[in-house]
Amino acid sequence: METGTLMHEVTFNVAPEEVFHALMDSEKRTQFTGAPATIARKPGGEFSLYGGQLTGKTLELKPNQRMVQQCGERTGSRATFHCSRSISRRWMAARQTHLSLTQKEVPVDKFADVNQGWRP
Repeated sequence: METGTLMHEVTFNVAPEEVFHALMDSEKRTQFTGAPATIARKPGGEFSLYGGQLTGKTLELKPNQRMVQQCGERTGSRATFHCSRSISRRWMAARQTHLSLTQKEVPVDKFADVNQGWRP
């Protein structure tokens, strides 16, 4: 099966802890996306997003810095998130987080849908 790799980068005007919690806390993820989410916040923990449309397992977890998740049957892909604190050049005291996402092994026939799913 032919696959591809997605890469996205975005900066949020919040601390890395807030980005991490928006991704890994069931209640906050539900609020953030508007869709039901259940997330076990531990390595080996399972997750279910968008009311069960996307399921998988968290393989690695370094709170507020890095997480690696294996997505289930829909894509069979692996997503790696890196959060790093960045400082705004304009506002030196501003809290900002740079989030880098790399999702590997995305089946080509699902690539456009998965890619669109990461866009606002």
